[in-house]
Amino acid sequence: MTLEHPPPLSGSERVARCILFDFDGPLVKLFAGYSAARVAKEVRRDLRRRWDIRYRPVRGRSNCHGAIAAFPDLTRNRQDKDAIETYLLALVATAERRAVRDAAPTLGAEELVLQLHEDGWKMAITSNNADEAIHDYLDQDRSARIRPVFDGMVFGRGRIAAMKPEPDCVNEALKALGIDAKEHRAVLLGDSVSDYQAAVAAEIDFVGYSRRRRKRRQLRRAGADQVFGSLAEVRAALDA
Repeated sequence: MTLEHPPPLSGSERVARCILFDFDGPLVKLFAGYSAARVAKEVRRDLRRRWDIRYRPVRGRSNCHGAIAAFPDLTRNRQDKDAIETYLLALVATAERRAVRDAAPTLGAEELVLQLHEDGWKMAITSNNADEAIHDYLDQDRSARIRPVFDGMVFGRGRIAAMKPEPDCVNEALKALGIDAKEHRAVLLGDSVSDYQAAVAAEIDFVGYSRRRRKRRQLRRAGADQVFGSLAEVRAALDA
């Protein structure tokens, strides 16, 4: 999907622009101070102890979302899968809330949020992370400047089947912001293929961001045209 570059908007027209931020990546490095691999081991241990579920981590999924990605196969034909899902999501949310304490803000994220807000962009957070973890981060003193921007506009993880690449959280955010994707310019800023796929499903534009070359290559291979290694480049693309 190609990012369109309409002429600059001004005055009352500015409310026609909307940007949805993925949380882990564009706004914060969630597991900067708390090993994602350690969390993955804890999740696997607890699933084995509580539900006798055993699985091998998939390459590229050595984090707490590995179990979530594997959930459909892990619980196939099990009568207690709803209870397992509730337990698993609570387990991962606890790990994310713990990680938030030492999470590192993404370089340039605060400046980007405040600049776009000043320019009239509507914005929200659409994430596969738990709402509670996102709110914990926004409630910290270091997030005081961007907290009002996202007040009431956090759309995190619900049921596993509704997570990105499904567009559920994206569509919820657009509705809450009063944005019609067919009439207004809407962009999802994300760092994963699932973010890109959710944007495509919701029929909005996508801008990719990651400091990791591997992730940028993955996004381009998936079909994303606008992929950058810094938020300064993202801002330039949005202003083009």
